[in-house]
Amino acid sequence: MMPSDTNSSLFNRSLAWHIVILVVLFVVAIGIRVYDLTDAPLDFHPTRQVFTAIVARGMYYENLDTVPDWQRERAVGQWQAEQTEFPSIDGLAVLTYRLIGQEDLFYPRLYSVLFWVLGGLAVYFLGRELVSPDGAVIALAFYLFAPYAVVSSRSFQPDPMMMGFILFAWWAMWRWFRTGKWGWAIAAGLLGGLAILFKSLAAFSLLGGLAGVFFARDLRKSLRSIQFWVMGLLTAVPILIWMYYGFFVEGSMSDQFSLRFFPNLWFDPIFYLGAEAKIERVVGLLPLVLGLLGPLYLAGKEKRVWMAGLWGGYVLFGVVFAYYFMTHDYYHLSLVPIVALGLAPVGDLLLRRLVEMGPGRLARFFTILVLLAGFSINLWNLRQTFHRVDYRPQVQFWAQLGEAVDYDSRGVSLTQDYGYPLFYWGWIIPSYWPHEGDIALREMAGMSMPEFFARFNEMTADRSYFLVTDLDEFENQPQLQELLYTTYPVLEEGEGYVIFDLRHPLSQP
Repeated sequence: MMPSDTNSSLFNRSLAWHIVILVVLFVVAIGIRVYDLTDAPLDFHPTRQVFTAIVARGMYYENLDTVPDWQRERAVGQWQAEQTEFPSIDGLAVLTYRLIGQEDLFYPRLYSVLFWVLGGLAVYFLGRELVSPDGAVIALAFYLFAPYAVVSSRSFQPDPMMMGFILFAWWAMWRWFRTGKWGWAIAAGLLGGLAILFKSLAAFSLLGGLAGVFFARDLRKSLRSIQFWVMGLLTAVPILIWMYYGFFVEGSMSDQFSLRFFPNLWFDPIFYLGAEAKIERVVGLLPLVLGLLGPLYLAGKEKRVWMAGLWGGYVLFGVVFAYYFMTHDYYHLSLVPIVALGLAPVGDLLLRRLVEMGPGRLARFFTILVLLAGFSINLWNLRQTFHRVDYRPQVQFWAQLGEAVDYDSRGVSLTQDYGYPLFYWGWIIPSYWPHEGDIALREMAGMSMPEFFARFNEMTADRSYFLVTDLDEFENQPQLQELLYTTYPVLEEGEGYVIFDLRHPLSQP
């Protein structure tokens, strides 16, 4: 850690001043995230959030005797059909539902907020050890208030929880590297093991951290270190046990890794353009550049090597899961703390230079005033993002569709988000008619799709209705549009939906 010179420091003039800054950052970070958190979880990747809500509801309804039997059967059946991950944030949600006696999506979203914000402690501790207290505050501020980080950390999915455990595992790895104590090695292994158990994709981030501490030491020393191998073993064992259970006992994970690997994309410029767009959305272009340059200014080769390990784990993840790397921005979530730590040395150098060039209280006050103004504008913009859209009418929309078909699941639907909102709030589970993107993905993977009419006849056999809510996608499938309008009567039509009656065709298709 760099020596702390309070005369040239902005955020570490005194212990009390430093603590006040940290408390304010954490309190405001929680405050902005809980604003309008009672709204429906449709603001950020609704497919993934509602999927998690479905899983949690199924577990909750399994032993619930205060709901109709048909609802319990549907909830449990959908949970058992979808569950492939170890219960994490959804498990916490179920415990809370049982405690309060009802479903309430506010609480699991609040847990995500707390896991992400608490992960900021690990970012701060790492920034302080790698750079300085000022650098640590800069890293923490970016981690807590990058706009994407604020929005994504409110989501009902395992990722914020996973990131919290990854960050503390990174910190424990670094502490082990500095001290060589068994306690830190075991802590890193246990924390990393939990992170991977909650979401297996955490393996890449943890592998990057392990590789960083491995190569930061003398290689012979690393190879002979029992502590290092125990740390790695503890990290790997939980997910290996869960995967054995899923593959060979339950058999529920056999399809989890399908449609994942597309090495042909490595040679396609579209992959790199798509990945760059997602990266820019998650961290921004300027922070990315500074975050890449920052590790070069770290004092000590071992620090630079360790940061290179974190970047290496992130890049390896992108190589292995190329398709999702270019299409899913939350697959870049680990980039937020990596860039934050990269910004620490840059921010420290800049702040020290500003203080040294403008000595005196007035210069420091003006610097703090400018930083505070930028900070406040960012908070206001985030508040407006949450305030601007109310998703509660969408909940009512999906619930009314369930009533419109009398909760009959014997249908086919062309809907948004794989039909998950329709099932969760509408309580119907029609067969999902694939989007053009779904078909393209399967063709990319070398999977053949039935010819249009064969697929239509197969999916609509013995079905009561065809529900369309994704009207834009409906326009993109003119063959389906023409077939439905010319062959089947419209059972009901309203704003945002059309229901075709498959039981009484106008003519044979």
